[in-house]
Amino acid sequence: MKKNNVKKHIKVNIDNKKIELSTELKTALWTVGIVLVVLVSFYFIANGMSDYNKEEEKEEESIIQFTEILAGSSFNREDKKYIVVYFDMDDVDSDDTSTLTSAVTGYHDPEDSTALYTCDLSKSFNKKYITDKEVNRSPKDINELSINGPTLIRFEDGNVKEYITGAKEIEKYLVGDLENNE
Repeated sequence: MKKNNVKKHIKVNIDNKKIELSTELKTALWTVGIVLVVLVSFYFIANGMSDYNKEEEKEEESIIQFTEILAGSSFNREDKKYIVVYFDMDDVDSDDTSTLTSAVTGYHDPEDSTALYTCDLSKSFNKKYITDKEVNRSPKDINELSINGPTLIRFEDGNVKEYITGAKEIEKYLVGDLENNE
């Protein structure tokens, strides 16, 4: 008889463990489910926030209508007509930088025939074109290019057609271009 009692006791313990495992399993599944719901919620919230930021970035990008280039590529642009404005973009305290940034940002050619590029003279690749001597106002190629302060050069077919120096003169040219074309 003792043998039968031992077998029943083992069976009961095994059955009790199944019940305990079942309860523990339910608790674990609920915990995992809640954690997943929280993580999925965070994902959608974060994804929604990043989409919101992307929309703001797109709006800002559409306002800026110019492309930055290196001075070395000034003579070999694919556009038939284009303007390159050379100035030191790192000099944020300068009135010239503020004036030029506003003029360049607001520039728009209604005929879309003249592209506008900027060249940041504070970048190391562009420094070799900066001079404090007299500049060549009609360079034939990049080897003859020299810049002394804010400069606008209008190109046609890779040749210099106009060479304007000074922030105020550049602003007049770009804003005057806008007023004349409207």
